Amino acid sequence: MSAPHVLIRIGGEGGEGIISTGDLLSRAASRQGLCIMTYRTYPAEIKGGLAQFQMKLASDPIRSIGLRFQHLMAFNQEALDAFHDGMLKGGTIYYDPAECPDLSKVSGEIERVPIPLTDLAKEKGGSIRGKNMVALGFLSRLASVDLETVAGLVREKFKRKGEKVLDSNLASLNAGYDLGDQTIDGRGVKLTPKSQRGQSIVISGNEATMLGALAAGCKYMAGYPITPASSILEFATRHLPRFGGTVVQAEDEISAMASCIGASFVGKKAMTATSGPGLMLKGELITLASTQELPVVIIDVQRGGPSTGLPTKQEQSDLKFAIYGTAGEAPKIVVAPATVEDCFYLTAKAFSLAEEYQMPVIVLSDTNLAVRTETVPEFDVSRVDVAERLRPTPEQMKDYKRYEDTPTGVSPIIDPGTPGGLHIAPGLEHDEYGTPCYTGVNHTKMNAKRFRKLETLSKRAEEWMADWAPVEGAELCIIGWGSTKGAIQEACQMAAERGIRVSHFHPRIVAPLPEAQIREALSKVKKVIVVEENFTGQFSHFLKAKFKFDPVEVLRSMGVPITPDEVLEEIVKVHETLHPAKPQGASYAHR
Repeated sequence: MSAPHVLIRIGGEGGEGIISTGDLLSRAASRQGLCIMTYRTYPAEIKGGLAQFQMKLASDPIRSIGLRFQHLMAFNQEALDAFHDGMLKGGTIYYDPAECPDLSKVSGEIERVPIPLTDLAKEKGGSIRGKNMVALGFLSRLASVDLETVAGLVREKFKRKGEKVLDSNLASLNAGYDLGDQTIDGRGVKLTPKSQRGQSIVISGNEATMLGALAAGCKYMAGYPITPASSILEFATRHLPRFGGTVVQAEDEISAMASCIGASFVGKKAMTATSGPGLMLKGELITLASTQELPVVIIDVQRGGPSTGLPTKQEQSDLKFAIYGTAGEAPKIVVAPATVEDCFYLTAKAFSLAEEYQMPVIVLSDTNLAVRTETVPEFDVSRVDVAERLRPTPEQMKDYKRYEDTPTGVSPIIDPGTPGGLHIAPGLEHDEYGTPCYTGVNHTKMNAKRFRKLETLSKRAEEWMADWAPVEGAELCIIGWGSTKGAIQEACQMAAERGIRVSHFHPRIVAPLPEAQIREALSKVKKVIVVEENFTGQFSHFLKAKFKFDPVEVLRSMGVPITPDEVLEEIVKVHETLHPAKPQGASYAHR
């Protein structure tokens, strides 16, 4: 049947090929011209534990994937028990009878179809390890994805493992597709690709982040493996040397940050990537870079905390540490991409900001953005603004002051070894020449100079700083940040269909805030809802302190992305408080 989209979830044990099955199917669908968005969770263990991959395939661009689905492929009983409650009414469970003996908890409104993944894998492919290929073939038929397109991706994946392994996987794939031909009947979904979509790619947030760094001219990357940021380091290792860059896997987070500062000091555009625990370890050296006024880009792929926390789950809980986590008062810029496409352009912008303002820039990504793949327009490198450092004039070189107190707070910087430019970059408080100086007057002066850079930036009301979708006559405005954008956009659209007008403001720069734009957005509505994925309302607290208003807080810390339905529910509640219904039959006429 024809449909606007199809939602499929695959669940099973980590190590059974759950993620690779979903990845292959979604990429094959994209090659046929469909738009895709994926979401995955996997256990912290290398093998074992519950893993799941959800994909949304559609004819039109996708804003949010949601968490409910129409089709579930259950590899085992644990997946069936964990996920059947998330199904949409009238959905179908495809289960392996060898691994799913108990279906008693499944709603009678859900259709159940046995798919002998284990038996077919052994019979056709010669190994139960091929049951994910059986599932891939079956789901390809379900979603009307061409078998040869999928087979081509399987060949790419397994060709290096030898002919025997490849043939086994292809046999299992074909068996699954043939079974789909026999059993799917009217359950199959036919999606029509949009021929006018233009050039597009399928990419993850972490891949887009590193591509943005390359486009900005990054020449040095140092990191230490940490979930979910490790793939940035892996991607850099494969590609940065091709562009004349250097990649270092350091012995720990601290030394990775220290080496980036060293690379920046000698004139290279440098970056590191980490997650919450690593950001904390880097904290002292981020403060050092701020005091030395050296540009460094730090990618923080947020995950569930605190401490080791939930290494593979979604959360937006590093905001306060990113802004305030310093010894003393050390300015830094914090930006937050909202989409996979943003990961490219905003990472490139982070390098420009770091170089222009000579300070650390933290890019707050998150697990949802990092690991999901989606269809995005091919990146336009001509849109990347490659800023360079402010260099001294010949006149300034006659008496070079590395930390010259300027109207913008930005001082001319030169590379070590430049004749006449001898200076040091101390962590101690210092004067304009870089000489340590501890007087209160000098400390106040240099603090003002360093923070003046943020004041200079905050006055720039530029389009990239925020997405604002004002709606004429709206009484409500939703403010979100980071990857909540898609869910908020869909919720606003759903609210409009109910006759509720809602504006949406979504900053990409969160420190310093784009104050003028936010004040304008606040001035046009009666009530504000702040949506974020943490327990304490970190962004809401930041906004309340700055703008003195009382928003409704919608907070989630469930380890999964917030959904459009959850946001819509809060919109309706707030709308009803603004427009309470009159009691039925009530009359206010004087009698």
